[in-house]
Amino acid sequence: MEGAMSDKRLRVFLDTSVLFAALRGDPGANALFKPEPEEAASYVVSPVVTQELLLSSENPAIKAKIGELIRQVEVLGAEAPVIPELLEDIRKVRNQSAHANDLLILGDARNCDRLLTYDKALLILGPAVGVAASTPEAFLAELGVEQ
Repeated sequence: MEGAMSDKRLRVFLDTSVLFAALRGDPGANALFKPEPEEAASYVVSPVVTQELLLSSENPAIKAKIGELIRQVEVLGAEAPVIPELLEDIRKVRNQSAHANDLLILGDARNCDRLLTYDKALLILGPAVGVAASTPEAFLAELGVEQ
């Protein structure tokens, strides 16, 4: 029965901004890791997000918290497939301000049901390239989870 439940879970990509918020103790971001949302969604990150987290601090206590967070998510493979449709969509929005890491994150997030982020550029660019994007709080509200 448990396997059937996991098949129905949403695959949700977590952006670095959401993980940083969880590290700071933000209630919305931390609520993602409680039982109700975890029953409805599985979380993934890319190597880019992992790198951004690991390079963010030399503080051993923070590095330990980062390690704990990383163990709760699936880290996608390092090879990002080149999808012609993605390149076409990126070209359409290339005049908008986007960091190279944002484009890599969007590419990986396209294989997920949702991108959770606090990054305003990703919230705008996500739908422009076919990625449903929202804040953790909006996602939790959709699931009916109190924060």
